[in-house]
Amino acid sequence: MTNGRPNWFLVLAATAVVPLLGLVVSEAGLGRRDLSDILGPLSIVTLVLGLVLVFGYSCLAWWAGANRDRNAAVFPVTVPVALVAVGLLTSGQVGIVLVTFFSVGTGVRLSGFIAIAGLVAAFAVLRSTRELLRTPTHYETAIRVRPDQAPALWALVDDVATTVATPVPRNLIVGLRPGFYATAARVALEQNGRTMSGETLYLSVTLLRLLTRPQVAAVVGHELGHLKGADVAYTRRFAPAFAGLDAAVRTTQDLDDDVIQRLARWPALTFSRFLLAVFATNESRIRRDREFEADRVGAAAASPPTLAAALLKISAYADLWPRLQRLAVAEVQAGLASPDLATSFEALARRDAHGLARSTVTSLLRVRTTHPFDTHPPTAERLAALGVDPTDLDLSLADGWARESDVNDELTRLGEELTALEMEMIVAYAEVRSSRTLRAA
Repeated sequence: MTNGRPNWFLVLAATAVVPLLGLVVSEAGLGRRDLSDILGPLSIVTLVLGLVLVFGYSCLAWWAGANRDRNAAVFPVTVPVALVAVGLLTSGQVGIVLVTFFSVGTGVRLSGFIAIAGLVAAFAVLRSTRELLRTPTHYETAIRVRPDQAPALWALVDDVATTVATPVPRNLIVGLRPGFYATAARVALEQNGRTMSGETLYLSVTLLRLLTRPQVAAVVGHELGHLKGADVAYTRRFAPAFAGLDAAVRTTQDLDDDVIQRLARWPALTFSRFLLAVFATNESRIRRDREFEADRVGAAAASPPTLAAALLKISAYADLWPRLQRLAVAEVQAGLASPDLATSFEALARRDAHGLARSTVTSLLRVRTTHPFDTHPPTAERLAALGVDPTDLDLSLADGWARESDVNDELTRLGEELTALEMEMIVAYAEVRSSRTLRAA
């Protein structure tokens, strides 16, 4: 996602340079008089529209601040208007350049290139407004489980939801990829495209094998905390608009790389990036507040030290997943295959348990917890907000929830089913890798 602080110098340059050039040519009488009569008013209108867009949008973002309700109300409404304005601005600037070139006698061919490139950029921005009408969908390699298919997991989720007074999610999905999240956005399963609506909770079978039951409860409590109060409404209203504006930026910047085309689409790209950055600042502040609020809910599901220990374990061992995937590819090429990558992940973590040595805790505290929709605050800030000293935490893997036989049986069955899905992709990748090796030889 493209975000960051607004670049005022660039956006003001994109707003003013072309219209001011048109005004100079018009007022100085450097070209044909009949065209100057068109160039002056067109330049003034384009300049005023650009300044109104930039400062008006910035004022709205300042007014909304970190208020969830204001951002959810203002941002979705203003984004389509702003994108249409960007398209009109880009078209206006193309018109100024064309009239200026014709006025001073510049070649028709160069003018045509600029016109086409600029209009393509304007069309790309306008076309991206379609994204605002689409419900965002997150794709996940996972399986959906009913209460009768995963009674231990559902029982824990029900218990936590009751403890922290949150809704029980409509859907529970499990996967191998390390991480946990809850979302009200649509989630589609990669293997069959089946889409789920309503609240969805994702649990990682790999990490479930490394956490104790109280730690799992704390993490689930944190994720369910995102389904409380205004969080769901904010996500449902703000996320599609933010995704649509981000799509406008990506669509515009992914056009052809010819020099003239880059110059012609530069204003549209600069405006789009500026609009995204203005509200990205608000979104970042709200995101941090949401995470700290959810951490308080997670701590209430168990205890602050329990949640803190779970966060550190997740930070320490999530990076083992790419390593395990590489090992799985090598095993497939050697004619071997693990029936359950989740248990292989657990074994790898136990062999690599020095990853939680005290000397590495400092580096772990700088890690941001993996999440498919945003970037969490650094773990150190989250532990400080919980009032927990990391040196006092029990980070052992000895008493994992999977030690309970019924839980182990459930996780093993789910792990084997998920491994079968993952192996389809691993085998395909291994075959491509082998063919490349043969061609290189």
